[in-house]
Amino acid sequence: MKRVICFGLVVWIIILCLILCYPETGSIQAGASSGMQDEPWNQWRGSVPHIGSSDGPIPSEGNLRWEVHTADQVQSSPVFHNGSVIIGSDDGKLYAADAESGEVEWKFTTGGSVQGTPLVLDGRLYFGSSDANFYCLEIPGPDEAITEPIAVWKYSCGGPIVSSAHVINDTLLFGCQDGFIYRLSMQGEFLWRTEIGWEIWATPLIDPLNHRAYIGATNGNFSCVDLEEGKVVWTIDVGEVYSSGCLWNDTIYIGSGKDHEFLAIDPNDGSVIWTFDTGLPVFSTPSYYQEHLYFTSYERVWCIPASDPNGDGVINRTEMIWSTSINDREGGSSPLVAGGLVYVGSDDGNLYCLEAGSGEILWNFTTWGYVYSSPALYNGSIYFGSCDNSIYCIGNRLIGLNVLIEMELGEMNSDQIQVLTISVIDQNGTVVGDAAVTVSLSAGALEAANGEALGDGDRFITGPDGRVMVRYLPTHVSSRSTIEIMVTAEKQGMRPGVASSRIILEPGSGGDQDSSGATVNDQQAKRGPFYFLFSLFIIIDVVLAVIIVSTRVHDSENQRKEDADHSRN
Repeated sequence: MKRVICFGLVVWIIILCLILCYPETGSIQAGASSGMQDEPWNQWRGSVPHIGSSDGPIPSEGNLRWEVHTADQVQSSPVFHNGSVIIGSDDGKLYAADAESGEVEWKFTTGGSVQGTPLVLDGRLYFGSSDANFYCLEIPGPDEAITEPIAVWKYSCGGPIVSSAHVINDTLLFGCQDGFIYRLSMQGEFLWRTEIGWEIWATPLIDPLNHRAYIGATNGNFSCVDLEEGKVVWTIDVGEVYSSGCLWNDTIYIGSGKDHEFLAIDPNDGSVIWTFDTGLPVFSTPSYYQEHLYFTSYERVWCIPASDPNGDGVINRTEMIWSTSINDREGGSSPLVAGGLVYVGSDDGNLYCLEAGSGEILWNFTTWGYVYSSPALYNGSIYFGSCDNSIYCIGNRLIGLNVLIEMELGEMNSDQIQVLTISVIDQNGTVVGDAAVTVSLSAGALEAANGEALGDGDRFITGPDGRVMVRYLPTHVSSRSTIEIMVTAEKQGMRPGVASSRIILEPGSGGDQDSSGATVNDQQAKRGPFYFLFSLFIIIDVVLAVIIVSTRVHDSENQRKEDADHSRN
């Protein structure tokens, strides 16, 4: 009997030790969470006459919307196609990025820097590189499986190509630093080339009505070329030519480098109509807007009348409209004029916005490098490149997202589940549907409202009410702990929103239930076998105790009977 009692006590002690020694998750410390253009501007200066003005919507301010970093300077100027901005870099690549978000969609690598502005036509890109090749690319379509551009053909020239191309009668025309102007078919076949002078940096100025092109070289030759035969019709010396010129009302407007002049030229015979003394070299291409011309010459932006006011062949300083200093030294950026404003870059690192009527600087956006790139306008934003190795989109400040986190419980036990309701609104208080929400936790797990398990960093999409609901599944803790929750909301064309919150987590209470009435004690479920054994051994102990008591009672009865028998005897 003593052995039976001892056995029962030993079993009881073993069970108690197993329960007390059952391993638990350690305490969780508070910490950081884991985890005039009706059509798109598709060529240099927007059109073959190089007007450089746009009728599109303009931004009212110059805030950064996004930037894309490249591996070298960005001196190319942007064009647009199907919601993408396309621009070259000195790192040898042509870049395409989503015009709203700045997300890089694809890159194409050449063997040299890409400083010219690409031409977009019928789903293809045409551009040159300093590797002396002129390229034709098939652009990836938005609904196609092809995500990278396809090289259709390339044509090798005799020198680097920084000139941009234009289309005339289904052929391509561009200049090259070997001193020639080239004409190719749209299939890349050579048609003719004509020597102009020394290096050609400019882009041909095309007169489609008279079937002529006008282009200058760095030795000062400015020539008119017949497009049918490729022969030079006339040439004049304007000192030094980097500007591509502008054609309007049967007049060519172009700046000279060495001669420090701005000229109006008759395209029929090359005779000079009038001149304007800038006192400084002119490298930029002028823009024409409402009978005025806008251009830069080193440190200044100029606005002068497009016609000589008194007809004496000279526009003097008293006849100019205005000039404004922008601290430039080379004047490589060509102005964009839109909505009564002038946008132009400077090698002081700024893109300037000036009032077209007065020249007053309204605002400037600062980069970390020279801005030789000429800005372009698209969907109410300004795009350009900088020698700080970046592509920029600036304009009106993005509408920001705000995130709200609603919790049923600020404090909870580790054997509970609670629902987190995440709401996304904009800075004006309007709900935002279709926003991508990411939740990061310092500990624990998430599942969707339908019970689907989710990993840390998984995205949820807000409904039309701007909300998404997720269930938080805590981990077991042995002492009071703090859980950090970080929520990020993103939507294209809007500034991301971030919010954080905390949950105080207590050790499990042993059987709490969620709002549906279901038991939600994960750790208790893991302890189930031990509770079963505990209950089993309790029953065994009770049975043993009953047996012991019954045995003792039985023995007592037997003893009394024996005593009674002895008494009778």
